Amino acid sequence: MDNFADKNSNQIDIDSTLAQQFDLIQLNKKNDLIPASIFDHLLEQYRDEEEKNCSIIVNHIVSTLKAKSRRYINEKWSAMPNPKDYFSMNISSSAIDVLLELQTTFANLSINLLKNVSNEIRARVIKQFDEYLFNRIINDYTFNEGGAAQFLFDMNRGWSRIVNDHFSQLFNKCRESALLLTMPIGSALLLVDALQQDLSLASLTDSSSKDPIVSSPLPSALHEMGIHNLSEFEADQVLQRRRDLTNC
Repeated sequence: MDNFADKNSNQIDIDSTLAQQFDLIQLNKKNDLIPASIFDHLLEQYRDEEEKNCSIIVNHIVSTLKAKSRRYINEKWSAMPNPKDYFSMNISSSAIDVLLELQTTFANLSINLLKNVSNEIRARVIKQFDEYLFNRIINDYTFNEGGAAQFLFDMNRGWSRIVNDHFSQLFNKCRESALLLTMPIGSALLLVDALQQDLSLASLTDSSSKDPIVSSPLPSALHEMGIHNLSEFEADQVLQRRRDLTNC
């Protein structure tokens, strides 16, 4: 990652005018408890402008990440070597450009914006990109043991480390999917049975309704495995992506 700067021709530039504008917005936010004044309308305009500019920055960053992640998404997740065949595992080479883009962009945000504004943008980017990877990788591909192990390794050593601190927890769907993809096959089979029973009961309960089925609250079995953000339906769908289960 030493060649980070050389690889980021598309990095977003935040000029001093935008940074100063965010500073002014944040200073005004501290005065929320002050009684209504003639400046309230102006303050509301500042907040609208902040939200608008935050959305522009987030959309730009996420679009760039999507473009750079195409090779990673199209990895052969169903035909990767068994992790036991490796002397030591490495982060997928196709993920390096995306990780570099994230590192440089987040550093750029930290330098140019107030901490709480920078953190807000980072959180939005991570959540949106996590959802994108979940939909484009987990939902579209099957995983053999090697592919599942590689995805888990990338999450633990790549995505989570690059965003560090509490932001790593925002890769919720991908992180929890990796846990389900790599759990022992016996435990996975038992969990599939439990989830499908719950989903069948939910289906019978809602059979008279035309509305989409909404999963019941997550069972304690999922919580015990550290799965708190995937619904029962999503967890079942992730488990169905395991080739070792489809072959049973």
